[in-house]
Amino acid sequence: MKLDKSYQPNKYEGDIYKLWEESGAFTPQGNALKEPFTIIMPPPNANGSLHAGHLMFVVEDILSRYHRMQGRPTLWLPGTDHAGIETQVVYEKKLAEEGKDRFDLGRDEFYKQVMGFTLSSQSTILDQMRTMGFSADWSKLKFTLDKDITGTVYETFKQLHEDGYIYRGNRIVNWCSRCQAAFADIELDRQERKDQLVTINYGPLQIATVRPETIFADVAVAVHPEDERYKHLIGQQVIVPIIDKQIPIIADKYVQPEFGTGALKVTPGHDPNDYEIGLRHNLPEISVIDPDGKLINVPEEFAGLSVEEGRAAIITALEEAGKLVKSEAYEHVVSIHDRCGCTIEPLISEQWFLRIKDLNQNVIEAIESDKVQFHPKKFKKVALDWLKQEHDWCISRQIWWGIRIPIYYKTSNDPDKDSYTITDDEQEAIEYYGEGNYRAEEDTFDTWFSSGQWPYATLMATGDFDSFYPTTVMGTARDILHKWVTRMIMFGLYKTEEVPFEHVYLWGMVTDEKGQKLSKSKGNYGDPMEITAKYGTDALRLALSASNTPGSNSALTEKQVEAMRNFNNKLWNVARFILDKVDDSYQPAKPTANNLADEWILAKLNQATDDVTRLIDEYRFNEATQYIYHLLWDDFADWYLESSKVEPNQDLLIHGLETILKLLHPFAPFISEAIWQQLKWQDNNLIISTWPVAEELGKKEQVAINEFEKLQNIITEIRAIGTDIDLSDASLYHRQSQLLEDSSELVVKLAGVDSCQSVSDGRGLPIPGTTIDSWLDVDERTINKYQQTLENRLEEVNSRVNTLKAKLDNKAYTHNAPKAVVDETKNMHKEALEASETLSEALKRLEKAR
Repeated sequence: MKLDKSYQPNKYEGDIYKLWEESGAFTPQGNALKEPFTIIMPPPNANGSLHAGHLMFVVEDILSRYHRMQGRPTLWLPGTDHAGIETQVVYEKKLAEEGKDRFDLGRDEFYKQVMGFTLSSQSTILDQMRTMGFSADWSKLKFTLDKDITGTVYETFKQLHEDGYIYRGNRIVNWCSRCQAAFADIELDRQERKDQLVTINYGPLQIATVRPETIFADVAVAVHPEDERYKHLIGQQVIVPIIDKQIPIIADKYVQPEFGTGALKVTPGHDPNDYEIGLRHNLPEISVIDPDGKLINVPEEFAGLSVEEGRAAIITALEEAGKLVKSEAYEHVVSIHDRCGCTIEPLISEQWFLRIKDLNQNVIEAIESDKVQFHPKKFKKVALDWLKQEHDWCISRQIWWGIRIPIYYKTSNDPDKDSYTITDDEQEAIEYYGEGNYRAEEDTFDTWFSSGQWPYATLMATGDFDSFYPTTVMGTARDILHKWVTRMIMFGLYKTEEVPFEHVYLWGMVTDEKGQKLSKSKGNYGDPMEITAKYGTDALRLALSASNTPGSNSALTEKQVEAMRNFNNKLWNVARFILDKVDDSYQPAKPTANNLADEWILAKLNQATDDVTRLIDEYRFNEATQYIYHLLWDDFADWYLESSKVEPNQDLLIHGLETILKLLHPFAPFISEAIWQQLKWQDNNLIISTWPVAEELGKKEQVAINEFEKLQNIITEIRAIGTDIDLSDASLYHRQSQLLEDSSELVVKLAGVDSCQSVSDGRGLPIPGTTIDSWLDVDERTINKYQQTLENRLEEVNSRVNTLKAKLDNKAYTHNAPKAVVDETKNMHKEALEASETLSEALKRLEKAR
C-alpha cells in the first residue's frame, strides 16, 4: 500500500471535494433519532470576492464536520447577502470610473446592472468557498433577494405593522448627505476629531459648543436642576446671538455641569440627545441643515453654505458681534458612516420606524436566562447593555438597491381610502386605489431588517424549518453583534416564539502579526486563493484555527501557514511510513499493547480523543488544533514511531493513524481524506466516518503515561547532553531501576547510548530532570568540558535576560511599541528566565554529583 513520496495539495483537493459533493456528504444524513445540528451561514456580501474576514467561516466548517461525524443530521445552509448600501456604494464607484452615476441609468436599469454584478460576485465567492473545503449544503443556497426570502420579509413587516410595532413619522435620524439616506446607530463608526470649542455669550450665561452652525435651531438652553450657578435662572429667557431670538432656560438632568460652562444649547432638530430633551419638555424642532448638508432657514449671508463653511462664517460673525467669548482646540468623537466615510448629520426626517423597546425585552430575557449562550461569555453583558438603551430603529433607506418597502400611497383625495396600503403587489394597489391614484414607496429596507430574519426565512424557504429550527450555532464576527445577532434573536422570538439559535460564537478580525487589519493598500494582505495555491488549503485552515482565540483578533502570517504546511508533510510521511508496511490483504484487528510504549500511546490516543472532543464542544478551536498538532508531531511521530522500530505493532500503528485522521479531519479535511482513501479496508469516506469515542482513563493507563514520561525525560536529557559531548561509546548506568531495566533496549535506541545497565554503585555525569538515580559513564575530562559549556551558556542566557528586562523596564518602549511586539518581548524574557533556571539547576546537580 503506497502513498506518493510527497503530499501535493493541488493534486488531491479538487478530486476530493468532488468526491464529497457527488457522494451527498453535505446533505443532512446521520441518525434521525439524534438531535440535528444546524448552522445558517452568515451571508457574505456579494459585491466582491472572499477576503480575510470570511476565512473564519472555517470555524463553522469545523463544527459541521465534527457533528456530522458524530452521526447528527447536520445542515450548514449557505447564502449570500445583497448588502444594500455597501453594494450600492461599490457599484457607484464603478460607474464613476466610467464617468456615470446611477441617475444616468435610472432606477430600473441601475437595479438590473447591480443584480448582474452581485450574481457574478456570488459565483466567485462560492467557488472560493469550495476551494476552502466548506462542506455546506449548496443545494439549499439562498440569496437575500430571492423571492421566497423577500416574501417572508414582507410578511414580517405586515405583521409588525398590524401589531403596532411599525410606524411612519418624523424623528431625528443619522443622515448621510453623500448617500442621501438615513442610517441606524449601529451602522456608524466613531472617530476622534479635533474641532474648535467655541464659547458664546447668550446674555445671562455662556455656552460652549463645537456646533455653532446650529445656533439658529436653538429652542432652549438647558442646565442641571441642581447646578447652584444657574438655579436662579431657570424659567428666564436668553438671547440667541446674531438673530436676537428669545429662548427659555430649562432644567434637565441630562446636562453635565462639568462640561464647558455647564449650560447646554438645545437643538432638537440636529442632535439626538437634544431631541430627547425636546420630547421631555415639549420643545419645537427647527431644521437649519438640509439633506444635502447645506444651511437653510438661516440669515441670508449663511444660506446655502456647507456645514464646514457655515461654521467658519458664523464664528467670524459671532466675533464681529462681540458674542464670541473664546475659541479653543477640542478633541471629540464624531459619527461617520461606516460605508462611505462621510460625517453623519443628525436631521429630522420622515421615515419608517420599528418600536424596539418591547421587542427587545424578550431578547433580554432570552439572553439573561441563557436560552442563547455567548462564546466567549463576556459578550453576554455587551449585548445586554446595548439592548437596554436602544431607541426606535429607523428601518427605511433612501437607496435603490435592496428590498423595497411594500407600501403604496394614495395620490387621490378619496376620503374612503387609507393613506397607504401594505402590499408588494402593484395590482392590489390598482384594485384598491384605481389606476393612476397611487404611488409606490421608493425607500428600501435597512439590510439588517431583512437579514435579521435570515435563520427562519432560509429554513422556511428550503422546507427545512420543522426539522432544523431552532438552529444550533450562529458563528459570526463580533463587530456585528448588535447589527445582526441581537436582531436575529428579536425577529426569531417575535415570528416563531423561539430563539433562532442556542449558541453564538463570535470571532474577531483577521490581522497581520502586528495586529493591523489586513489591507491591500498596506501591502500586508494575502489573497486566500494565492495562499491555498502555494501552501494547500489545509495549511491555511490550520493556521487560522490554531491562532483563533474566541472573541479576539487573530493574527495570520505566511510563516504560520508555512509551519502548518510542514505539519501536513509530517503527517503524510508518517502515513507513508506506516502504510508502506501494509499489504492490500490487511484487515485491522483491535490493537493490544505489547510493551510500555504501546500502553502509553493507547492511553495518549484515548486521552486526546476525550480532550479534543471537549475542546470542540467548548468552542476552543485553537487549543484543539494545537493539541492535535502535538499529538501527531510529538507523541506519535517523534516518540511512538521511533519506539515501534524496537518492537513493531502494526495494528496499533494503524489504530493510531486512523484516530489522528479522524480528530484532524474537521480542521484539515483534504489531507486527512486523501490518506483515508488509501485505507482499503474502510468502506466509508472519512467525512462520514464515526467520530472516535473515548473511554474513561483508568489507573493502569495513567500509570503507563507517567512511567513513559519518566523515560521521555531521561532520553530527552541525554539527547540534550549529546549535543555537547559525544555519547556514542557511553553507557547509561542506573541504580536498579525496574523501569530502565525493562526498557533498556528502547532507551539505547532512542537516547543513542552504547548500553543501559543496572549497577549497585558508581558515579559519572548525572542525568538532570529525573527522579531515577542514573548517570552517564564518561571520564572526568568530558565532565569538565561539559560543565564549562553549561557555564558559558548560562552566562549568555543571563545576559539576554538582563537585556530584555531593561527593554521591558523602559516605559517609552512598552507604551509606544505595538502590543504584539511588546508581548513577544515578554515571551522571550520568560523563555530566557526558564532557560537560566534550567541551566542553573543542571550545574547544581553536576556539582553535587562530583
